[in-house]
Formats: sequence, C-alpha cells, structure tokens
Amino acid sequence: MKKVRKLLSLVLSMLFLVTVGAALVACPQPDPDPGEDPVPTTCKLTVEDYDTTKGTVTLSPAKAEYALGEKVTISIEAKTGYEIQAVYIGTRNYTDTLRNGSNEFTTTSRDWYADKDTTVTVRFQEYGIWKSEDYKYSLDVGTYNTTKGSVTVNPDRAMYAEDEEVTVTITTSNGSTLKTFEVNGVDKKANVVFDGNYTYTYTLVITGNTVLNIVLDDDLTKIYIFEPSSNNINSQQRLAEFEAFIKREGKVLIDFYGTECYYCNVLQGEFEEHITALQANDAAALAADVKIVKVNVSATSYLDPSSPNYPIYQKYSRYSNGGLPYVVMVEDDGIDVNDNDGDIIGVVNGAYSTYAQLLSWMRNPTFEI
Repeated sequence: MKKVRKLLSLVLSMLFLVTVGAALVACPQPDPDPGEDPVPTTCKLTVEDYDTTKGTVTLSPAKAEYALGEKVTISIEAKTGYEIQAVYIGTRNYTDTLRNGSNEFTTTSRDWYADKDTTVTVRFQEYGIWKSEDYKYSLDVGTYNTTKGSVTVNPDRAMYAEDEEVTVTITTSNGSTLKTFEVNGVDKKANVVFDGNYTYTYTLVITGNTVLNIVLDDDLTKIYIFEPSSNNINSQQRLAEFEAFIKREGKVLIDFYGTECYYCNVLQGEFEEHITALQANDAAALAADVKIVKVNVSATSYLDPSSPNYPIYQKYSRYSNGGLPYVVMVEDDGIDVNDNDGDIIGVVNGAYSTYAQLLSWMRNPTFEI
C-alpha cells in the first residue's frame, strides 16, 4: 500500500511540474539559435495611463520585470467622489468579477502571475453611477474629422441619468467650421453657441440613448483670395505663407490670374457657378474636399515677373505655357518631393467653357497642357 501511495505521489508531482513548466515558458519569445544566450525568463506588467485625479493603481512588488510565475498584486483605489468603472488585465475584462455584485466599487485588488508581457487598463468615473439605476443612457459623439478639430463632453463617462445636463464642446482647427450638428438625427446647429474663437458649445439634456452627428469642415462655398498676413513681407515670405496654406488645406485648386485677363474673368464666372452648385447640393457635388484659391500674378492680362506673387507661380508653373489663366490642382501628401508642400495632380492652361467640364475635371484632375 505504501508503494502505491509513493507511486501515486510521484505521478502527481510529475504532472504538476509539467503543468507549471508549460506555464513558465508562456512568455512569448523566439527560440534561440544554437550558441545564443538562453530565452529571457522575465515578463513586464505595465499600467496604462489613467486619470490620476480620480484614483490610483499600484503594483506590489513594483518592479520593471518579473520572474515567470511571480505573484504581483494589482491594487486599485478610487479617490473621493469617484469609483472604478472598468478593469482590464491584458484583453480580459475583470470588472464584473471584481465587483462581485457590490454597489460599493471604490477599492479592489487582483493577483497576477507573470506569464507574459501584460498591460493593466483601469478607468474611473463619478461615484454613484453603478449604485443608481437612474444612470442608464449612453452618449455617442460619433465619428468626425479629427484633423479639423476635437470634441469633448462634460461630464465624460459611460452612462448618464435622465434629464441630466451635458455640455458638448467642439474646438475647430486648421480654418474649419462646424458644418453639421445633429442630435439623434435632428438638426441642432442653430442652438450651438459660437464664441468667435474656434469654440462651439451646446448643452444637451439627456432623455434617452443619444447619438451626435458632427461634421467639421471648411466652407467649401468660399473662394479664397490669397492675401499675405502683412503688406511688408517680401516675395519669399509670401511663398512660405502660401506653402503653409497648401499644407494646412491638403487639396487645393490654384487659379493664377491677371486683373485685366478676359479668360480669367470667364473662369471666375465658372467658379461662381460652381459655388452656387455647392450651396444647392450641400457640397455633395465634389467627391473630395477641394479648396479654391485665386492668386493674382498680374495687373494686366499678361504674366508679370515683378508681381509679389510671382514666386508662387514659379513653384507650380512646371506645366504652364506661360499664359493666363493657369489652373493647378495640388495635393499635399505630407512628403516633400519635387513639389515640396503640394504635389501637382492636375493642370489646365486656359478656361473651361462649361461648368460641367470644370466640375468633371475637379473630380478627376488631368493634365490639360
């Protein structure tokens, strides 16, 4: 009988060592080639950035790396007025497990055994959200062009109570404006307050699950007349300002014109017709966000090399026949190549006779040399 017990004990010990051994090599590392150093036997536990004004996350012991199988205690504590919203260890959500049905979720801890590099993610929110069934509605700001601005919500949390007031703040950038603001499909733009300094605010009263539709964009119905910031700058500074404009806007149609140029005035009429169409079709006429900017390079109908804007023309005149008007479509791809801050993607020497032709070219720029 003693022999049987010893044999059973030996088998169980071997099974335990195999199981533990399998766990201890879980830290994903490439197998070393013969002659190289052994595979590292440590793993990292990283706490993702969180709002330290709302709570704390500590590791015990706190080290840069842990031995495989080492026990680490993750302690989480919310500060006064806040509670724990969510806890992730790696990709696994431990929130419900740690809450364990409790309405008081301000402190908790969890043991982690080092087996692979892992990230801990913790979020905090205002106290009482989980305790009260009143907090039952969500607010989704939707998607918007983040290169044109940003959207913040105050208070910012997962759920809201009925009739709770929430302030939505929209800050535009790069010359953009708030084009569309809808609440559950209803246009509320007329109720948005603009402070005159790129900031829009709206006070939303929560009455149910809410989805916002926010569109940030430049005014596509505007023809830009390039004017330098100061009349006292030289032509090279003018060029630098124009390059900054191209980089900011991304995709731009440049109309080089002369004040007394007949065909330039014809093209101006085409542009105005284009603007009217954009207004009528809510800018849907263009497949891309194209800005139109006019650059005066002469007081007559002929190109004037002494014009302060002549360096701008020189930069984009590679396909020009030397006459006016000269229309160039450029698109900044963020890479400085031959065209530096704006790659030429289309050219027209002259003016189109119809709006339809111009619009077709704006949608699909070609080289009409």
